[in-house]
Amino acid sequence: MQNVFTLLSQFERHKSLTQQLSSRVIKIFIAQFLNTGIIILLINAKFEGVSFWQGRFSDQVPLWYVDVGAVIISTMIINVFSVPVAKLSGLIIKMMLRCCDRKCGCDPRVTRKKTQKAYENLYTNPEFLLDFRYAQVLTLVFVTFMYSSCMPLLYTSALLQLIFSFYQDKYLLLKTLRLPKNYDEKLEYIVR
Repeated sequence: MQNVFTLLSQFERHKSLTQQLSSRVIKIFIAQFLNTGIIILLINAKFEGVSFWQGRFSDQVPLWYVDVGAVIISTMIINVFSVPVAKLSGLIIKMMLRCCDRKCGCDPRVTRKKTQKAYENLYTNPEFLLDFRYAQVLTLVFVTFMYSSCMPLLYTSALLQLIFSFYQDKYLLLKTLRLPKNYDEKLEYIVR
């Protein structure tokens, strides 16, 4: 999904990188919000007078919380752990590939790579994707506020995810990932 929206925002030919990233933030956020918060609601909704749409619930009755609410809460709790694990697993795989390249030694000058470009591709860490992180946080906040009035456990899962994400991003930015490019304040205003 991220690659598709990257290509779409490049195809739009924005005048600046900040405008391109702002466009990508909005697209990723809308897709994630629809996927996480709206589709589950629509699938289970029963609309009167619409014969082809036969969901189970015409309102948020107690059984709705057992079926649909439990899925939403479990999705948000899974996101607390899956987002950090997904980020860290990519770095661990890259470290294992580097170890194999060095013949399991510690000397970074020993390599099996034949060209400088291949060596740099393996030993250069990826850039921190600020736009993707903004979209994740926006999705978290919107889904939490949409359903938390009837499911207060979402506040706890959102708090945990924000705490884990803060410390993980802090570690990744300071220790492993390349710093993102300098953006102007327009990207921040789009998120607000």
